[in-house]
Amino acid sequence: MASFGVSNCLWQQPLKTIPIFLLIAIRAGLNALLFSLLILSYKVFDIELLDILFTSYNFNINTITTAVGICCINYFGLYFFNKSIKHGSTGISIPLLCLGTLIGIAIGIFLYNEEMTVVKVVIALIFILGVWFMEKLNNNVWKLKFSKGVGFGLLANLFWSSGFIFPILIQSLGVLFFSLILEIVVCCMSITGYLIQHRKNINPMQYPIKQNFKWIGGLVVFGSIGVLFSQFSTLFLPIHVLGMLGIIQPIVSVIIACILIKEKLTLPQYIGIFLMLLGMWVSINMSSN
Repeated sequence: MASFGVSNCLWQQPLKTIPIFLLIAIRAGLNALLFSLLILSYKVFDIELLDILFTSYNFNINTITTAVGICCINYFGLYFFNKSIKHGSTGISIPLLCLGTLIGIAIGIFLYNEEMTVVKVVIALIFILGVWFMEKLNNNVWKLKFSKGVGFGLLANLFWSSGFIFPILIQSLGVLFFSLILEIVVCCMSITGYLIQHRKNINPMQYPIKQNFKWIGGLVVFGSIGVLFSQFSTLFLPIHVLGMLGIIQPIVSVIIACILIKEKLTLPQYIGIFLMLLGMWVSINMSSN
């Protein structure tokens, strides 16, 4: 989670000069190459250290097709997250990911007939107040009118909520193979989006990729660590524990954004971030009890 927290902050700088689709494609392509090398090393050199990453893999066309489909849906979470950063700020976009908890509550009530309790209503109000403060107390929030940054952040949450199916797929495919499928899907969809959006001039070398190498390298290193270990943790940790660990991600991201990118937020925005974290913490404690 800490790796994701660092990785999330590294998108903003290269996004200033590199198209979203191209940047995601580069990062996902390099991650896929890294995971492929790990799989090849395991097969050729029989590295025992990697045994745990191949636990319980069982290939069949239905599982792989399902994995590809879910990864396609989940991809738009990453896309809209980057759109959120491009039109807003890292310090705001990342805490908005806490809203995934609110989406989970809504899914439980409307799809699984869970009880609507006073605590759940309070949690929902905390999150809504958090968004209001993040929007600098703009009353348009109550009319469901958001800034582009916040709007794209909400869409990112919606599509990323498809990740609740990941643990089932990981148990069948194993951590490394599922992570490889995820990155290949992300890379292919990004390349397709880039070719469609820039069909009149598709030359990627016109963008300062080399100049942003340290940022891209950081995205690959911290992103791959985050992907592997987050998928691995789903095999052994209860959902509510994963949720608790998830609080680390926005906290690390906000700290890094302030120090590394030197973002300056207003007092209402800091209050909004606190309310997001508070809502997430209350909901996690509710589920664990």
